[in-house]
Amino acid sequence: MGNNFYTKWIDSTTKYKLADMDPPLASLDQAISYLKNIIVHCDGDIIWMPYISTLGWNGTIRILFVRSDGQATQNTIAVGSLVVNDNEFAYVDLNETNGTALTMQKAAVSAGSASNFKAHNRIVLGYRNAVSDNFYPVALRQPWPNTPGS
Repeated sequence: MGNNFYTKWIDSTTKYKLADMDPPLASLDQAISYLKNIIVHCDGDIIWMPYISTLGWNGTIRILFVRSDGQATQNTIAVGSLVVNDNEFAYVDLNETNGTALTMQKAAVSAGSASNFKAHNRIVLGYRNAVSDNFYPVALRQPWPNTPGS
């Protein structure tokens, strides 16, 4: 079975590690790792200001996820804000180096064309609806407040 169309196959040996797979399977493995159990939290408040179309956060946003080798990793987004117009989404591209400082970005959704919000390292933080002008959080959430006596 040495002459087949799968170049990574070695006679009588099957390998299942990420490094031994072809790029499409390796990307799928990363996508599964990145999408499971991502924790996004903010050291301060996250606010949507509709009158100026701005998403703001007054504390560091921290993103915890499992990178492709199984290690827990943290990326951060410094205090800041981002103007999000109609039909745009806010996102970051995660980095497998622990402690990486990221920059929140935005892009428009273009229905009927290739998706720009589905990628193995991209996490969508929220989306602005073109009709209502509301901002819909995806990975961003406000914390539950502490209750008295807890």
